[in-house]
Amino acid sequence: AAIAALNSLSKQDLVEVKAMKTPPAGVILVSKALCYMFNVKPVKVAAPDGKGKIDDFWEPAKGKDILGDPRLLERLIHYDKDNMSDAVVSKVTPMYDDPSFEPDAIKKASIAAMGICKWVRAMVVYDRVAKEVGPKKAKLAAATKEKSDAEELLEFKKAELAEVIALVDKLVADLEGAKQKMAELQKQRDDCSQKLARAEKLITGLGGEKANWQKASAKLGQDYTNLTGDI
Repeated sequence: AAIAALNSLSKQDLVEVKAMKTPPAGVILVSKALCYMFNVKPVKVAAPDGKGKIDDFWEPAKGKDILGDPRLLERLIHYDKDNMSDAVVSKVTPMYDDPSFEPDAIKKASIAAMGICKWVRAMVVYDRVAKEVGPKKAKLAAATKEKSDAEELLEFKKAELAEVIALVDKLVADLEGAKQKMAELQKQRDDCSQKLARAEKLITGLGGEKANWQKASAKLGQDYTNLTGDI
């Protein structure tokens, strides 16, 4: 809205406003708002009734800091609306609520001044919205970061869990391998036990046959001796 309000303005429009000899009240109001927005102080002049002095915004507004600046339109477009000071806002907000600062009222004084009036009003609205939305955006950013941190922690825990599961799977596989090896060793032990038992049985049997062989050998020896004597 702020940029749209300036789209109809040209540098020549601003030059024409600056050239006004006796500016209407609407133009004076706009010059006052510009002084507030750019922190330009008014000058003191004699009051119309001759009693005391009043603030004059028209003369400083025509100076090089505002209407006399050929880059004013660019400065309005690129105004740092996100960092408006509370002092500036507190000064222009009452003007926003002033019926005489309505665009239609200012239009009667100057089309160019009306564009600037719309810009000032848009700045006030932006500040109001920013102050309302800002905390919500901050909360959203905090919630988003918290969610991101939680997701990051979750991924970390998932990775840890995957490592534990892999370790458990390896231990289970090692256990199964150990059980299989133990079964093989048990079978080998049983086979060896059976072979040993058969060997012991064979040795025991051979031990009994040894005595028979010795008797048979002795008898053969005796028979041989007898046979020799008979010859």
